[in-house]
Amino acid sequence: MANQGNYDHPSYIVRQILHFPATTAGANGTSGLTALPWDIRVHNMSAVVVTAGTSATSGNKVFLLAGTASQAGSDISLGTSVANTVGTSGDINVKVTAGTVLSVKNGTDATGVARVTLEYNISPDTGTWLGTS
Repeated sequence: MANQGNYDHPSYIVRQILHFPATTAGANGTSGLTALPWDIRVHNMSAVVVTAGTSATSGNKVFLLAGTASQAGSDISLGTSVANTVGTSGDINVKVTAGTVLSVKNGTDATGVARVTLEYNISPDTGTWLGTS
């Protein structure tokens, strides 16, 4: 079978999931540091409340950091939602370069904890992975 190219290999066209560990409670905390060896395009995030926060407003939220930059559209406000409540970001549609540290940042709430899932696909326009291995 011939090697498939960047635009028709399943790794480029199928959305994949990255699960972050539970966030660490604490205002402005950063958790779940990871990096991928390919350029990716981030699409959506979802967050499941593990421990309710005490901020009735958006103080209890999570958002995506790529390196040290907050990614627009990734904020998920959880407020005082009870355990097992799910929040979603909507389409973030941002490209993240291979080797960039991805992490989840908390808002200003001191007690809220969530599990965050990131949906992405390998970005076909850069050739960081050619589908040959």
